[in-house]
Amino acid sequence: FYNLKIVTYRRIALEIGGANGLSLIFNPSLDENIAGANSEFDVSLSYKWEILKYFKDFDLQSFDYSGAAIFNLILVITGLNKQKLLSEAIFLFIEDPDPIQKFVDDFNANPTYNPTTLLVPISDPDVEVVISDLLDQLIANGNDFNAYEIVFESFLYNTNSFGDVFDKVEILFQKWLGAFTIQDLKNLLIPQATASFNIDFGLEFPISILRQVNVLGQPLLDPLTQKDIPAILVCSGGSFSFNSKNGFLFQPDYALSFIN
Repeated sequence: FYNLKIVTYRRIALEIGGANGLSLIFNPSLDENIAGANSEFDVSLSYKWEILKYFKDFDLQSFDYSGAAIFNLILVITGLNKQKLLSEAIFLFIEDPDPIQKFVDDFNANPTYNPTTLLVPISDPDVEVVISDLLDQLIANGNDFNAYEIVFESFLYNTNSFGDVFDKVEILFQKWLGAFTIQDLKNLLIPQATASFNIDFGLEFPISILRQVNVLGQPLLDPLTQKDIPAILVCSGGSFSFNSKNGFLFQPDYALSFIN
């Protein structure tokens, strides 16, 4: 978040009625010594990229927004281990009286995997123990499989199962992420930038009508010219901002005050 003040060398003003008439000054300086001599813009800049909370060196250019990329991104965000993920996928997507055995049968018969040693589920009343043993078998006895890849290929990228890959990603991870959508995740990948500046107007009167005075009612003099300083009626207009997500926005905040 950054704040800066831009001060123009000469004030930005519209003369009304010539040199001895009124002047409409844009963002007049409020310094009592040079009030109205310059235009000042208070500018605020902010930048936010949510994905950096999870990836300090995230490279947006190399991210292809594919199902696999989204899947791997959620794994990093959630920090899910293989056992929880595989167990959730089996019982969520397999419609069978014995979903674990169905998973094992399909895996062993899949020519894409062709395991050196077939998987065999152990007999144990604790489902998590059975899943944990299957994970061990995936990397033992000549087998060398990545459980995360198996979950993606068997349950999410499988064209024989319901829904497309993005729909199934949302279903699989809703237990840990709640009611989220892939668009919510994509929003994390979009940098958000905001810029805003104040908008004020000053109406400077001819000295013959109004001039600045001190608390005693004595005229103030310009330190350079030693001439009377015109009074300025300042109207605070609000702020104008731009957000990379919502576009342009004007927030009115009207108030009147005298530099007198």
